[in-house]
Amino acid sequence: QSVLACVSVMCNGRKQSEDTLVPVTTVELGEPATFTCAFSNALISRRSIQWYKQSAGDLLKLIVTRQKSTQPEYAPEFPASRFQVNSNDNFSNLTILRTRQEDEGMYHCAVSEWIIKTVWSGTYLLLKAAKLTYKMCIFSTQFCITQETLRGHRTTPLFSSRQPLIQSVQET
Repeated sequence: QSVLACVSVMCNGRKQSEDTLVPVTTVELGEPATFTCAFSNALISRRSIQWYKQSAGDLLKLIVTRQKSTQPEYAPEFPASRFQVNSNDNFSNLTILRTRQEDEGMYHCAVSEWIIKTVWSGTYLLLKAAKLTYKMCIFSTQFCITQETLRGHRTTPLFSSRQPLIQSVQET
């Protein structure tokens, strides 16, 4: 079974320590994942909230922009059918309605109050692949070997035989 882990950082309008520990939330692949960006009351008036995604080795990609009292504007690559943003005077939530493998990456929240001040926060979304267990038996010797692999990754056989038979494949 695939698991999706969400690593969250809150932005609170204050300078964050470089040694801050990051909390981890785990959800199953296909389930929703929500990221929260909290901010102080000083940023309430005339603010703009932007959510970004950054894949490993890639630039930031804008997901959505939300001005106070207006509807969110989603980038074409991140449609409202998959993403939802909710905001009030104290926080903004970005929800991936149904997580996919390609959702892995760093999620950033930026809260701007006009040109005066912008506060950034980052959240890392980590995917864990499911393990498959293979039980292979060679009937001439009734010798069985169990092998685990990550789904989607190649494996090197643990033994060599002219006619191995995969007796069962079990997901763990």
